[in-house]
Amino acid sequence: MQKTKENDQKAQILLVDDNVDMLEAMAYLLRLEGYEVIEATTGQEGLQLAKAKKPDVVLLDVVLPDIDGMEVCRRIKEDPELADIYVALISGVKTASKDRIEGLDGRADGYLIRPIQNRELIAQVKAMVRVKKAEEALRKSEQRFQLVARATNDAVWDWNLETNTLWWNEGIKELFYYSLEEVKPDITWWYEHIHPEDRMRVISGIQKAIQENKRYWSDEYRYRRADDSYAYVFDRGYIIPDHHGKPVRMVGSMMDITVRKQMETALRESEERFRATFEQAAVGIAHIAIDGRWSLVNQKFCEIVGYTREELMERTFQDITHPDDLAADFRYTQQLLANEIPAYSMEKRYLRRDGSQVWINLTVSLVRKPSGDPAYFIAVIEDITLRKQAEDQIRRLNEELEQRVLARTAELQATIKELEAFSYSVSHDLRAPLRAIHGFSRILLEDYASQLSPEIQEYLRWISHNARQMSHLIDDLLTFSRLSRQAIKKQPVATTALVHQVLTDLNGEQKGRHIEILIGDLPDCHADPILLKQVFVNLLSNALKFTRRQEVARIEIGYQPGDPSGEQIYFVRDNGVGFNMQYADKLFGVFQRLHPAEEYEGTGVGLAIVRRIIHRHGGRVWAEGEVNKGATFYFTLPLWDRGT
Repeated sequence: MQKTKENDQKAQILLVDDNVDMLEAMAYLLRLEGYEVIEATTGQEGLQLAKAKKPDVVLLDVVLPDIDGMEVCRRIKEDPELADIYVALISGVKTASKDRIEGLDGRADGYLIRPIQNRELIAQVKAMVRVKKAEEALRKSEQRFQLVARATNDAVWDWNLETNTLWWNEGIKELFYYSLEEVKPDITWWYEHIHPEDRMRVISGIQKAIQENKRYWSDEYRYRRADDSYAYVFDRGYIIPDHHGKPVRMVGSMMDITVRKQMETALRESEERFRATFEQAAVGIAHIAIDGRWSLVNQKFCEIVGYTREELMERTFQDITHPDDLAADFRYTQQLLANEIPAYSMEKRYLRRDGSQVWINLTVSLVRKPSGDPAYFIAVIEDITLRKQAEDQIRRLNEELEQRVLARTAELQATIKELEAFSYSVSHDLRAPLRAIHGFSRILLEDYASQLSPEIQEYLRWISHNARQMSHLIDDLLTFSRLSRQAIKKQPVATTALVHQVLTDLNGEQKGRHIEILIGDLPDCHADPILLKQVFVNLLSNALKFTRRQEVARIEIGYQPGDPSGEQIYFVRDNGVGFNMQYADKLFGVFQRLHPAEEYEGTGVGLAIVRRIIHRHGGRVWAEGEVNKGATFYFTLPLWDRGT
C-alpha cells in the first residue's frame, strides 16, 4: 500500500471503540499507512489518553459501555488544551441520521457511518490529518503574525476583504496616538483619516491592486493623528487569496516617515536655494576637476569670460588663464592638493573668448572625498576689471597729486617764511611806536602834570593804557599764530602740580581778595606741558578776573570721568559774572567778548588760544554758564595709555 507524506506519517490517531475486532482492524490499516495509533475501549480511557497524548485525530465510537462518544467529544472540545484535536464520530447505519445531527451539534469535526470501506477510512483519516495540520500551520502563522505585530513599532493592520473589518496592533497608538478603543474596525475609518489631497489616490491604488490580483500594494501618503496633525507614512499591504485565487485578506504595516519627508523637503529646499544662489550669484562660481577641466559653471562666470557652458566644458582653467599668471595659480593648487593651505585667493587675468583680458579676483578651495582624496575645486570669480582700471587711474592721479603736493608744500613753506617775516616785522614795527606813545605819555604825566589840566592828564592815562593793551594784543596774536606751527611735544604731566604752579604764578592777581580755591583729584595726563600750562593760565586768569566783584570768590579746578575708552575731562568753575548761554558759541572766537572792555580788561584772544591748544591735542572744549551765577569751562584730552 502506498505510503502517506512525511507530515501525515507523523500524525497520531486515537481509536476509541468497545468492539475489539473493529478496533484492531482499523488500527492495523492505519499503521500500514504510517500513522501512530493509540487504542482505547472505553470513553473514560479515551479521555485519559487524549489528555496524556494529545493526538491529532480521535476516531470515536458513539456507543461505548461507560461514557458515550457524544459525551467524550463534548468533554474534549470543552477542554482548552484539547479543543484543537480533530474528532470524528463513528456510528451504525440505523442511528446515523440522529447521531450525526447530535454529534455535529456537539462540536464533532466529522462523522463516519458503518460499515466503513478500508479505502474510505484511509481517505477520511488522511483528509482529517491534512486539515488538522493546515489548521495548526495557520494557527502558528497567526501566532507569529501576532508576535511580529506586537514587536514592531509600525502600525500593523489586517483587513478582511469579505467583511471589510479591520484589525490594528498597538503600533497605531505609538504612531498616531489613537488607543485601540478609539479605532473603528472598518475600512471606512482608515480611509477617512487619509489626507484629503491623498485620499482618492490611495483608495484607487488599493482597489486597482485588488482587482488586478497583484501580490502587494504600497504608497506614501499623509495620515491624520489623534491631535489632527498629519504624519507621512509608507504603507505596504500584501494581498492574500483563498484556494480559488480570490483576494480575501490584505495584511500590511504603516511606517512613520515624517522625519524622512521633512529631511527630503529640507534637502530639496536646500538644493533649490543652492541652485538659485549658484545661478543668480553676482560673482562667478565654478567647480573644477582635479585635472583642471570645468565641470560646473554658473551664468555669471560665462558672462565674465565670454564662453558658453558647452564651450567651457571642452576647456581647462589653464586654457583661459593668462600665461603670466599660470605659474602662480598652479603653485597654489599644488599647495591645496598637498593640504598645506585650506584655500587661496589671488588676482589674475583670464583670456576672454574674444581675445580681450579680464582681471578677476579668484578664491579657490578644495573639496575632498570621505576617504580624504581630492574630489574637485570650488572657485569664486569676481570681475575686478573696473577696479583695476580705477586703481591705475588713482595711481596716476596720486603720482600727479604727489607732484602737486611737493609744489604746493614748497609754496606753503615760502608763504610761512613770508608770514614769519611779516609777523616779526609787525611785532617790531608796531611795538616801537607803541613804546614811544607809552613813554611820551608817561613823561608828560610825570614832568608836565602841573601844566596840564585834569582832563588832559586823564586823556594821557588812557593813551598809555591803550598802548599797553595794544602791546598785549600783539603778543597774544603772535602766540595764537605760532600755535598752528609749533610742534607738540607730549609727555607725562602731573596735572595737580601744574595747576599749583600756575596759581603761584598768578599770585599777584589774588592779593587783597578773599578767594576760595578748591583743587580736586586731578589724574595725570599725556600732553605738552608748556601748552597745557598756557591753557590753565588762561582759564584761571579769566576765573580770577570775572570773580573780582564777588565778596568771596570761589574757584574749583576738577576732573570728571569721561568715556572709559576715550577721553579725560577737566574743568575750571567759578562763581563770577557768568554769561548768557545763547552766546556760548562766540566765547572761543578771536576778538569775541561778552563783557565790555571797560569793565573787564583783555584782548579777546585767550579762549581762542585755549581752544587751539586743546584741538591740537586731539581734545575738545566747551563752556556752561548763567548770568551772575558763574561759569564752567571744560576741556578734554585723549585717554592716556600708560603702556605706550
